[in-house]
Amino acid sequence: MLENVKYDGSGKFISRGEWIHPERIIKSYEIIFVTEGEVNIEENEIKYILKKDDILILEPDKNHKGFKKSSSTSFYWMHFISENNPLPNIKTLHIDNSYNLTLLSNQLIHYSLINNFPEVKDYLIRIIIAEIYSISENLTDNKLVNQIAEWIRINSDTKLTAKDISEYFGYNSDYISRLFKKYYNMSLKKYVDEAKINTIKKKLLSSSLSLPKISDECGFEEYKYFLKFFKYHTNMTPTKFRSTYSKTHIINK
Repeated sequence: MLENVKYDGSGKFISRGEWIHPERIIKSYEIIFVTEGEVNIEENEIKYILKKDDILILEPDKNHKGFKKSSSTSFYWMHFISENNPLPNIKTLHIDNSYNLTLLSNQLIHYSLINNFPEVKDYLIRIIIAEIYSISENLTDNKLVNQIAEWIRINSDTKLTAKDISEYFGYNSDYISRLFKKYYNMSLKKYVDEAKINTIKKKLLSSSLSLPKISDECGFEEYKYFLKFFKYHTNMTPTKFRSTYSKTHIINK
């Protein structure tokens, strides 16, 4: 994907007083990585307000210009040429930890100022693109896994399987399991089981429903499996849990 990417210029802009981006159309892609202040820029009449640690990818042959003045602004700018956009579906991005990208940007500028090893600039701009893509993927994964986790919590009173979840969200169950291992340090099955246990506990403590009724409302087809499931995860029966913790709740209240 990156073998056709070629370096085409870079630098760091620091404004003195008020500043507005000039209007122009260029033949290369441009990465703008803001380090201070605000950049107000539009591309083909779509406006972007960029702040510290924001990134914007400008595309070739599109008109871009500032639409409002800003001050105390600084940003890295990096131009590259490519037959195809190597950052598909990424237009703007905010980075929580900008250390790696800042270091790479400085290295790129360093090598742009010396004539030795010109191919290094191609390698560095490719690494920068890969870094931006990786950050975007992680942000997307994080958003997805949080969305799935919330859906599991809301639907924890139903019968849930990894297959059900993967079919609902349209992702492979192994992929979703890897996300839960990465972001929650547990398997998808364990997360589902914990959500269901929490739902059962809530019903035990906040209602007078019978155990068979709670079993039915939590998606268990067999009452015996409900009892086995609860005892396995809590080391006590539902009756023991209710009698122990409901009393504690009353006393504390």
